[in-house]
Amino acid sequence: MDMESVAPEAAPIPPVAVQPLQVVEDDRMCVRCGYNLRTLLLDSNCPECAAPVSNSFLSDELEFSHPEWVNWLARGVGMGCIGVALFILLMVLAITEAITKTPAAIVYYTFLFYIPMLLMMLGAISFTKAETSRKEATPDPKPRRFARVVVVIWTSMTIGSLMFNLAWRYIAITSAVNSVLHVVSLLNTVLALAIFPALLLYARHIARRSSSPRLETWARVLFIMHVILTTTTLLGMCYLIVTSGRAGSGVMRDGLAGVLGCYGAVTMLFTFVFAVLLYSALRTDRTSARNFWRSMDHATQTN
Repeated sequence: MDMESVAPEAAPIPPVAVQPLQVVEDDRMCVRCGYNLRTLLLDSNCPECAAPVSNSFLSDELEFSHPEWVNWLARGVGMGCIGVALFILLMVLAITEAITKTPAAIVYYTFLFYIPMLLMMLGAISFTKAETSRKEATPDPKPRRFARVVVVIWTSMTIGSLMFNLAWRYIAITSAVNSVLHVVSLLNTVLALAIFPALLLYARHIARRSSSPRLETWARVLFIMHVILTTTTLLGMCYLIVTSGRAGSGVMRDGLAGVLGCYGAVTMLFTFVFAVLLYSALRTDRTSARNFWRSMDHATQTN
């Protein structure tokens, strides 16, 4: 037999690598309906709502979060923008009236300041609303809970202060009541200043998940600025209380109020710019989240 006519031996076929089926091994709730996806295949659908199981393992970016919750965030920041803008405007007008020595107008502006404060309170309540989906994938952050507690306390004290200012003419003010009111006023002022650092701690978390994560650096810088403002204001108020009635205390009070007022105005201005940028990013994320959930609903109806 001719050796050249013998066909060469075929090369051995390498074994085919079989990819193991990926199974959800831990407790993971469906991002759409909350069903426990444990033991289900990663490429399957939720038996409760037919949403793809893989959607519950996406990143924690806001574009994959529930659009209604992202809308609450954007709505809260939007109201905060309006409140801060009105606060800055009233601050400028009040300083102008103080320079022109118009006591009646100053009292009038004292009541007007409650309008931006109420707007900021409503915005803060909306902004600190708990996330309605992805709770297991994204645990409730401690900054949100802390900010929520501060917001609730500040709201309660501000409403009480407003009610008292409206009714103080009809109440007999004794020395004991007057002392309590001074303490409450001091606490309310500190809380009003502390609310911004508390919200900015949570805003850092939100900015990191937004379409503009670089805003997290803005939030960090503003947090430091507001901490300085809160601390110096508290120390300044304590100093003025201790030195009240001493010679030269009036000049010191005016100088301290001027310095803190200028620094506070600059801080609030930067806060307003940050809020506008965050609001713009949240609107983009809200649109992306709506598109994502529409596609998921469409896939659910198809399945």
